[in-house]
Amino acid sequence: AEWSGAAVAGVLLALAVALVARRQAARNRQLATRNDALLLQVEHDPLTGLANRAQLQARVAGRAGAPFEGALFLVDVDHFKEINDRHGHAVGDSVLVAIARRLEGVLRERDLVVRWGGEEFLVMVGTMPVAEARLLAQRLMRAFVEAPVVVDGRAIEVSASIGFAVFPLIGTSPGHDFDTAFALVDAAMYHSKNQGRDCATCNPALDPDLPLEPATLQQTLARAEDEIARKRAWV
Repeated sequence: AEWSGAAVAGVLLALAVALVARRQAARNRQLATRNDALLLQVEHDPLTGLANRAQLQARVAGRAGAPFEGALFLVDVDHFKEINDRHGHAVGDSVLVAIARRLEGVLRERDLVVRWGGEEFLVMVGTMPVAEARLLAQRLMRAFVEAPVVVDGRAIEVSASIGFAVFPLIGTSPGHDFDTAFALVDAAMYHSKNQGRDCATCNPALDPDLPLEPATLQQTLARAEDEIARKRAWV
């Protein structure tokens, strides 16, 4: 009888341990799910589902101050304020979501597309020849103009102004950090705006196919670095 009682107690104890372990595993799964959801909220834009600045900054933080390597494309939706004013902000939001899906359709899974803010998107891909970067810029532009965005039966024409460059820059030493690289593609994007929009610009001073004097390149880099210094002074 004593042996029988001990056996029963042992079985009950094993069942209790298994139950506690199962409950703990369920709690761990719930915690992991919550952590994944929190990370998704922290590192993704809530409207488009794209990566946000926080995710990009986390990616480049490990190489802070080191030369940036890769291709950057800053994409700005043309006349977006007019879309909001004419159709309303809800329609404007739908347009941004549609544009986000089109950009993702052009890019590879390993590439990063970020909603940089408002109607601006930043694409970061691995380093490539400038000629390939031009082709990618053209594909990004075609993603806008190939068809209007249709929202609630309304066809809305969209286009974009793009500035891009490939880093490290040919003929420069040392390399330039991410902030300086961004300032350079930002300047190229505004050049596209000044050219009438709906076009892509590889900053002329960074294009090895153009016969520019070295002084031109140095002036462009100096302006970008001055802009970075001014922005940091206000932080």
